[in-house]
Amino acid sequence: MSKSPLLTSPKHGDVPPGGSTMVIKLGTSSILSEQNLQPRLGLLANLVETCVALRALGHKVVLVSSGAIGMGMRRMSLLDGDLRGRWGKKPKALNEKQALAAIGQGHLIALWDSLFSRLNQPIAQILLTRGDLADILERFIHPQHPLELWSHPDYQ
Repeated sequence: MSKSPLLTSPKHGDVPPGGSTMVIKLGTSSILSEQNLQPRLGLLANLVETCVALRALGHKVVLVSSGAIGMGMRRMSLLDGDLRGRWGKKPKALNEKQALAAIGQGHLIALWDSLFSRLNQPIAQILLTRGDLADILERFIHPQHPLELWSHPDYQ
């Protein structure tokens, strides 16, 4: 595994006790080539190495990955024989997006599992919708109820 300057630079200081939580978000275009829907294996392998190295330094790493629809499009395009047919463009209809995501999700998690397994790093998957993320932001990241803030030592 090659060492990233980010992971070895003394400028970034010591890792806090218990590490910090790092969230890495990848969109479909970072995971799959837009021309042929092939996984960008070099980029993904480097990212996986970085995630494992961060964990070894004591950080918690959350990898948020889109790409299920794209993987579904890839799978269906392979069955059609090319990328110019029906599955050559991302669908707009919700039911088609859901169908492609259902087809692609298994392939996507298999890809991540294959990459992380090479470094003996087990993974887990949590499926979230945009609504789930909005709820998480509202409940955990945005300020808590004003009464809870007033009881905080900084406000007394």
